[in-house]
Amino acid sequence: MGHLLTLSIRGVLITRGGRGATVYYNEQKRVTRKDVDGIPVARLQDATGCGDVFGAAFHYHYVRTRDLLASAQVANRVAAAKAGMAGSDHLGVLRASYV
Repeated sequence: MGHLLTLSIRGVLITRGGRGATVYYNEQKRVTRKDVDGIPVARLQDATGCGDVFGAAFHYHYVRTRDLLASAQVANRVAAAKAGMAGSDHLGVLRASYV
């Protein structure tokens, strides 16, 4: 992991499904690991597409803030909201979980 971060890569993000995500980044020339806990879903409807939703939410937030950890937290929240929805017909309502 440390070698990747010496190649001008700002961070590495590993998704862990319902267990959350892990963010590795360089902080004062040291590799720092931060775990983002998974968010319990009261009623799991459909996990299909949650990884895609996570990736989209992460990139959307990261482009706006340049904050890896905050972006992973937001993406985790939006993906958990998606897991509580059946299908993909109403993905527009996920915008509310972004805020």
